[in-house]
Amino acid sequence: MARHSAMLSLAERALEAWAECRPEGMTLPEDRFAPERLSALLSGIASHIPGGCSSPESARRLHELFNSKDQQKESSPVFLGMLKPCNGQVHFLNFWLAFSEASRIVAGPEPQITALEEELRRLCDRISQMLDAENVEGSSCRRQSVRATVLGEAIQAVAAVSSEPGFWTAVANSMAGLEDEAGELGPEEVAVVTLSWLHDAVAWQQISGGTVVEEAQSPPSATSRQDLFLNVYDVSQEERVQKLNKVLAHKNSPLKFGGVFHVGVEIDGLEWSYGCSTVETVPGVSCTLPRQHPQHHFRQTIGGRRTQLSPEDVADIISQMIEEYPGDDYDLLRRNCCHWADDFCQRLGVSRIPGWVHRLARVGARLDGALQVAQG
Repeated sequence: MARHSAMLSLAERALEAWAECRPEGMTLPEDRFAPERLSALLSGIASHIPGGCSSPESARRLHELFNSKDQQKESSPVFLGMLKPCNGQVHFLNFWLAFSEASRIVAGPEPQITALEEELRRLCDRISQMLDAENVEGSSCRRQSVRATVLGEAIQAVAAVSSEPGFWTAVANSMAGLEDEAGELGPEEVAVVTLSWLHDAVAWQQISGGTVVEEAQSPPSATSRQDLFLNVYDVSQEERVQKLNKVLAHKNSPLKFGGVFHVGVEIDGLEWSYGCSTVETVPGVSCTLPRQHPQHHFRQTIGGRRTQLSPEDVADIISQMIEEYPGDDYDLLRRNCCHWADDFCQRLGVSRIPGWVHRLARVGARLDGALQVAQG
């Protein structure tokens, strides 16, 4: 049975609170903190803090964090300082850490978390310190970033004393070789990475022996009518998406952490996929030649599967799904190409698509800005 994760639940609450702040991607712009909007902003965030009304003492702590100490004088609420604004803006990573700390203050002793989750929390704090170190000189904020090699060293240090070294070794391997490809990682990339690590830390502990076996990844040979392949693409042709995916799902890593992907299902020499269409005569489900989608950058093929259905049965299923998945029903986070491919595979009687292919959308469903480029 899946174990409830207090840390993951807290991250999900932070995502919900973040969405209510109406961010621009993974940043809250300066105008959100204008005096006439600040009270409503902080009140909305406070409403998501767990346990804020569970006792008079918790309510008092919540009020002290989210309200000015002296209403007669100009003073900023404590929580506002915890957000560590930079040039008037707040990145989601700092928001998440501030929200988590505020929750611990309000609720008192937190629910028990595992040793692995505690290690991840400390690593997040360490990463935040490394990002802050970029701005210790001068009064103005520079672009915060951390080099992939420095982040890799921090991960290795955690692995050396971890109760689950295998997990951190897999994380470190996913960062290996990224210095020239990814360069410096900003708060946006770091936030997505750490959210994925949190999700996988929970999953890791639910797997016997602590190992994850990836499906074979081999290019297709001559395709028979019953052979099936998943073709995975970096969403769009944008270099920044390819960079993000190299961090989240490095090809040399035995454990992949998700990314921003498009996926098509190849069967009988054609690749079928689902996308957004606002034109009534253009269906959401379409086909292309395998590994040649015109809007996305091909990344890899996930090894062969075989359906026992006849070509006629497969054609009937595709016809049904064309009707069930119109293009105007496409939703970037809840009904996208990955959901369609997963449904298609199940109807064909083969295993579901790997979790890492659409994990980012599931874990960070509120981080719309991180996925905006995927629309269409």
